[in-house]
Amino acid sequence: MSVETSTPITAPPQVAKPPFRLPGEISYREGLTYYPTKVTVMDYDGQTLTEKEITELDELVELARRPTTTWVNVTGLKDLKVLQRLGEIFDIHPLAVEDVLNTRHPPKLDDYGNALFVIMRKLKSGEQGEITTEQVSIVLGERHIVTFHETEHDPFDGVRQRIRQGRYRIRNSGPDYLAYALLDAIVDAYFPVLEGYAHRIEDLEDQVMQEPGQETVQKIQDLKREVIHLRQLAWSIRELLTHLARLDDVLISKDTLVYVRDVQDHAVRVQDRLESYRELCEGLYQSYVSHLTLRTNDVVRVLTIISTIFLPLNFIASIFGMNFASIPAADWKLGFEGALALMTLIGVGMLFWFRKKRWM
Repeated sequence: MSVETSTPITAPPQVAKPPFRLPGEISYREGLTYYPTKVTVMDYDGQTLTEKEITELDELVELARRPTTTWVNVTGLKDLKVLQRLGEIFDIHPLAVEDVLNTRHPPKLDDYGNALFVIMRKLKSGEQGEITTEQVSIVLGERHIVTFHETEHDPFDGVRQRIRQGRYRIRNSGPDYLAYALLDAIVDAYFPVLEGYAHRIEDLEDQVMQEPGQETVQKIQDLKREVIHLRQLAWSIRELLTHLARLDDVLISKDTLVYVRDVQDHAVRVQDRLESYRELCEGLYQSYVSHLTLRTNDVVRVLTIISTIFLPLNFIASIFGMNFASIPAADWKLGFEGALALMTLIGVGMLFWFRKKRWM
């Protein structure tokens, strides 16, 4: 009786698979910095105003049901549970929440039917005067707006003051007008930065006209690079606002679209000024090259004049320096002084001649 032995089968080695993330899954992005999350709310209509910091998100459930305008402002994106809960309360599409966490998006507009999702980029000045951008995400619903910021800094203080002061239009209009006010505040915040670029260009013009160096060229190139980057950003914002101004959606009234077109005009002005700054930067570089060429020509002209003056002097010296046995005037007692006097006369005469011809 034979006994069959089975040969054990070795399972193939498991290959580590890269982590797979489903579309709309809320997770951090590699290489990005997230700051602590803070939630504030302004709930208002023509007569009432409620403004406070939210510690329990369930407080927003009742506010979301009220027929008032509810503005929820979120600064810092570190707490994923808060973002997920806000998505549930205000029925924010998971893809929109995912884009909120990906803070490197260019300006964009998405229509999710029950809400409009807008991504804008605000400007921020660094400690060394450098200009950086931060993402601002805006979710516009039927009776609410939710805004998300990377950090706690935003350009919306003017909008908050208008709400607190009871300005009629913003307090008696819906969330669509509030969305216009927020977009207008973001775009208007570009103009002080543009003024800063204008001053930088003026300073570089002075440097180019005085004593430009390699450091001046580097500053011009850095400024031009920043201006080109902002110009591309302004173009994206202009396209977004153009699309929004032409949008036929129940979430934005026709009266509000008029104001959106005004923000679009502001974006066009920003883009035009950045285009003029780009041309000025190119002109600064050309001015630097021209100044460098003129300075080189001056040096070459001086060296040429010196060489031309010494050419006949070298000729005279070379004649009397030849090693022939008999040279005319070689035995003259005043020959050396006479040669120097002749060379001096020729040099001075040539200088007067060059000055008369305006060659120097």
